[in-house]
Amino acid sequence: MPTDEQTTASQSTTHGGAPGRVSRAIASGLGLIAAVFFATSALVGIFTWAHPIPYWDMWDGLLSFWFQLQDGNTAIWWELSNEHHLILLKVLFWIDLAIFSGSSTFLLAVNSALLAIVVALLVIMLRERLICSAGTIKPLTGFLLLASVLTVIVTA
Repeated sequence: MPTDEQTTASQSTTHGGAPGRVSRAIASGLGLIAAVFFATSALVGIFTWAHPIPYWDMWDGLLSFWFQLQDGNTAIWWELSNEHHLILLKVLFWIDLAIFSGSSTFLLAVNSALLAIVVALLVIMLRERLICSAGTIKPLTGFLLLASVLTVIVTA
């Protein structure tokens, strides 16, 4: 039978006591570090490498779409591209070309917003996965998270 001291210590650990708060703070800190790192590296990449010249398959996807649309071919909106309907992509391309003169500014902003959403979801999922019901960090999950963040930092 546990003593009163053991019961009190057990309750503070499993029901949000100091060890639970510390583990939550560590998990939140790791998630925040990962989020800031990914967002910063993406923004550095955008400002370093972005340019308005079409790249790779954008010549067909972007310019061919635009020229056919200018020629009055409205069916191009529904045309298949490698067995896929790229309607949302074509809408984004159209906005960039019609409003922003094809500067890719709008496309970069949309990509950045989508990245921010992915980072926010990553932080939410990590918080759910890292914290045990006792309020402490799961050791293996914490180790894997730390290892993956360090791998990304070292190889970047």
